[in-house]
Amino acid sequence: MITSLLQLGLSEKEAQVYEQLTLSEALTAATLARRTNIKRASIYEVIYGLEKKNLLGSYRKHKTQYFYIDAPEKLILQHQAKLKIAEDIVRSIHAHKHHHTIAIEVHRDTEGFQKLYHEILAQSGREFCAWSNFESFDRIIPKKEDMLWTKERVKLGTRPRLIMVENPTSQEFQKHDHDFPRQTRLIQSTKNFTSTLVISQWNVYLFDDKPDMLAMKISHPNIATMMQEIFETSWK
Repeated sequence: MITSLLQLGLSEKEAQVYEQLTLSEALTAATLARRTNIKRASIYEVIYGLEKKNLLGSYRKHKTQYFYIDAPEKLILQHQAKLKIAEDIVRSIHAHKHHHTIAIEVHRDTEGFQKLYHEILAQSGREFCAWSNFESFDRIIPKKEDMLWTKERVKLGTRPRLIMVENPTSQEFQKHDHDFPRQTRLIQSTKNFTSTLVISQWNVYLFDDKPDMLAMKISHPNIATMMQEIFETSWK
């Protein structure tokens, strides 16, 4: 647990104290100092740091102060707040960078196809939308790699919304929406489009391998916004 707490930004001493408090309902500063081998003179500084992070609570009983973990879910809430701050910063950077310019990146090889495919996760934040035909991905992205990509998406908390032409393949895909948190809607179409069009906050990605391999990224907030509005109309 200590390694994980360190990755969340706690100091080593804070992680040691927090871990000890997960093993008991409440402990005194003296007990925490003894169990963690932190000097009595330093233990209150560590406790104060955790209280400042809003992770600990305390109460007095018979003139003795006890400390306890105040809702472990606050670890999640704090990092959700940090994620929101990071997303706002990224949004501001992209808005400044692409306000007057448009960037187009085109690849016609497997390496470029895979590069943009993996980039979707880094660019999407909490959601991306797509018109999807995964036959191209199945032919180019190995199934093992695709599963690792999906697991990473789930871990990041990114939930896609997908519009697919209704056919046996898409019907089977939709059955697993709950297993890999996503929303899928199927549409009737006289033609089964072969491309996949992914819309993130600032970019639009196009993937296809018929008649030739193509992976393309268009970076411009206005274009992404327009495509998002078109998607929402179809979604509704």
